[in-house]
Amino acid sequence: MKRSNRIKTGGNCSVNPVTNVPDCIPDVNMSQYKCPCSYLPLDGYKHNTYPLSNNPPKLNTLYGGKKYTLNKKHKTLNKKHKTLNNKHKTLNNKHIPSNNRFKNDNIYKKLSKTIYDKYKFNNNIPIECLVSICLLLKGHRNIIQYDRYLYTLQQWNNITKLFFDNIFTINGNKMIKLTKKKNDIVVYLDKKITSQIEEFGIDSVIDSNLDIKFYSNCVYNTNKLKSNISRVSINVIGPVENGDVVNNKTRLADLKLQKKQNYFGQLLLMECNENEINNNIKKIVERFNDFKLYIWEIDPNLQLSLEIYAKNGIWENQPFLKTNTLTYTD
Repeated sequence: MKRSNRIKTGGNCSVNPVTNVPDCIPDVNMSQYKCPCSYLPLDGYKHNTYPLSNNPPKLNTLYGGKKYTLNKKHKTLNKKHKTLNNKHKTLNNKHIPSNNRFKNDNIYKKLSKTIYDKYKFNNNIPIECLVSICLLLKGHRNIIQYDRYLYTLQQWNNITKLFFDNIFTINGNKMIKLTKKKNDIVVYLDKKITSQIEEFGIDSVIDSNLDIKFYSNCVYNTNKLKSNISRVSINVIGPVENGDVVNNKTRLADLKLQKKQNYFGQLLLMECNENEINNNIKKIVERFNDFKLYIWEIDPNLQLSLEIYAKNGIWENQPFLKTNTLTYTD
């Protein structure tokens, strides 16, 4: 038999948008079979991808061959796995993992030491600002927000100048990234955070990159008028160079080697109520111990304190006091 005699045609099927078959629903501009034929369409059931009641049945279920059985369980698992992957992808888009490391890890560590050695005795740079940027460069923090209201105008101008020091530029590349949040300055390294800020907003990105091991111990609350609120903070002090040993006690070194101001400040701070402190004090102390190791990587002559600062009554009705001098006591 000649090959041409073996070829079947579509009969009265709707191959084009024009048909004389009653109740046929052609798809405009699409050359697909939409109506039943006296025999199978030339491409089998794959041509019929629309849920029309007058589509012909699948080839294998009507005309023999190996019957295909849909594994519903496998399909369900695939859908569940896809959902979990999408959820994980969304979380990754919103959050940067803690202790994030970078391809130029050694460069950042070296830069941390260079910055610290240059500014550690600079009286114009608050020590907590300098240490925080070093923690960022070492990978112990993901993002830092410097709050304008915490500093005088002179201090703020000096902090701003620090970020524009050419020391942060290596081979023409700025190693840190800066952005503004109202009057505050936000500093980070990872370029992924830039795209996250554009997509989710800076507030959301900062919240998702907070030190979760510290801040998860207290519920964030902007209402400072509540009473019985305490501020829990990890503070850095120094650097303190060892001086002469007198009567088996180490005194402070020559004051020329000391910071005469801006040598005490908070690295992490949160507001807690009494129950939160009672329930989570162990976790807070554990995080404080972590930061001791982080800080002493930068400089073993730095000191730290874990402070719970309380006021009687409404917090904002009383002034905020802090240590103003560095003294030696026997």
